[in-house]
Amino acid sequence: MDETIFLNIDLDIESKIDISPIVEAFGEEVAVLRNDCMSGIYYGSFETLLAKPNEIIMEYARLIESLDPSARQIWDQCRTKRFDIGFQCAEKPYSYHSTLSNESLSKISALGGEFVVTIYAPNPEGEKL
Repeated sequence: MDETIFLNIDLDIESKIDISPIVEAFGEEVAVLRNDCMSGIYYGSFETLLAKPNEIIMEYARLIESLDPSARQIWDQCRTKRFDIGFQCAEKPYSYHSTLSNESLSKISALGGEFVVTIYAPNPEGEKL
């Protein structure tokens, strides 16, 4: 990889309640990266097919806001609601900027989410993660 790039925004959730209704409601509008239970905690991780950070946040917001009341109650009770923006680092450019709009940040906050940035070190093989 020659240049630093934005990868995606994963939506990661953790709950003591089965998250299957959320996964089912999201349907084929997201890629499900994880949907399992370990030691009584349900974990879900999702990606959209969109490419721009603000569009991705708005899509997640649309999906969450359209949950039926029982699925929305599960969402509201999730102990973790993480919007994790990922970047693949490279030596160029010297600095890289990616901006989230006030609207996107407000949506994350209104949904009870937290915003996390993950920066992946340069991959010696030059492969995108």
